[in-house]
Amino acid sequence: MSKRDADILFFVAFCLEGYKNKHGLTGKAASALFDQHGIKQYLSDHYDILHTQGMPWILEDIYSGRSNGFPHRGIVEVSEVRASKGGKNMRAEITQKNLYLILAGKVAAVASFIAEDENISPLDALSKFYESDTYRRLEQEDTKYWHYGPVALYQDYQLAL
Repeated sequence: MSKRDADILFFVAFCLEGYKNKHGLTGKAASALFDQHGIKQYLSDHYDILHTQGMPWILEDIYSGRSNGFPHRGIVEVSEVRASKGGKNMRAEITQKNLYLILAGKVAAVASFIAEDENISPLDALSKFYESDTYRRLEQEDTKYWHYGPVALYQDYQLAL
């Protein structure tokens, strides 16, 4: 997979994770919604313009351009990681509410492994991963799957097949 394709995959996963978090959806449900309305392909096709924008602008662009039946219309604000200062150090706590902020890179990396090994498109691989039991566990903070790197997550995905 080229660096550009990897960047696009990360970007699509980042947008999907932000949308999922804002609307309290599972990754599987958000992925299916994005597939149904052609949003993954739209994000991929318009990556050069969209990746330079902030999440609220990106999602508003999706809603306004796809308003025919696309739910959750309106400007979206993205939550930031809650961090507390302890002296000079800053400590971020991973919670269910902010977990999505660290998932895009892991999701994109696993999807790239799937695409390569199964000889499918990166966007199809992304959909497959979002439908998997491995992702279902990854998106739940209390499982601590977010501690795993992409290789371990991919191995877990393969074992579940």
